[in-house]
Formats: sequence, structure tokens, C-alpha cells
Amino acid sequence: MDLYRVHTKILMPFVNESVQALAEMADLEATVGKGFQEDVKGYDFMGYAVCVVARTFGSIEGKVVMNHQLNSALTIGNRLLAKMLGEPSNQEILSIPIDIPGVGSFSFSYLLHQKTQ
Repeated sequence: MDLYRVHTKILMPFVNESVQALAEMADLEATVGKGFQEDVKGYDFMGYAVCVVARTFGSIEGKVVMNHQLNSALTIGNRLLAKMLGEPSNQEILSIPIDIPGVGSFSFSYLLHQKTQ
């Protein structure tokens, strides 16, 4: 596998977009570390797998997984929520929880800005 191609053509666009989005959407400054290869047997999600996206480049096929440690997930989520809601208003938030017995839960939420007739 050409790790340089995976790094530059597949991962870096996600990394660069994420760093830019953190700055613009959450006022958080992020720095990018040096890439490295991990052993499949020892690989463990760092906390929260936020998204998985299938990605192909030439003959390379795989999936991009974004992992967050608990503190980073909470900080980013709370900063985004504060910026999205802004000043207190009459916004409604509609949520649907998904429970995984013995594991925990997560939810999808929709922040309603305005209703149109």
C-alpha cells in the first residue's frame, strides 16, 4: 500500500477541512500531528467514532474514521452548540435518542431556527 498516497490524497483533505471547520465553527485552533501506521490487532477507537466515510483513490479502497477522546468530543460539541444557538431565543430542539443496551446511547438532534408556513 502506498502510505504516502493514502496520507496526502485521502486523509489530508479530511484533516484540513476539519481544522478549518473547528476554527470557523467553534473558535478552536487545532494543530496537525505526524501521521503513523497502526497495527490492526492493536487498533482501538480512541473514544467516539464520529463518522465513517468510504473513500477510494485509484486502486486504494478504505474507510475514514474520525475518533474523538471524550474531552474533545464534549468541548467541540458544546462550542458548536453555543455558536449555533447564539443568544437565547425561542429555538426548538428536536431529538431522537438511540439506546444500545449495556453500552450507552447517542442521539440525533435538529436545531429548528424558524418555521415557515
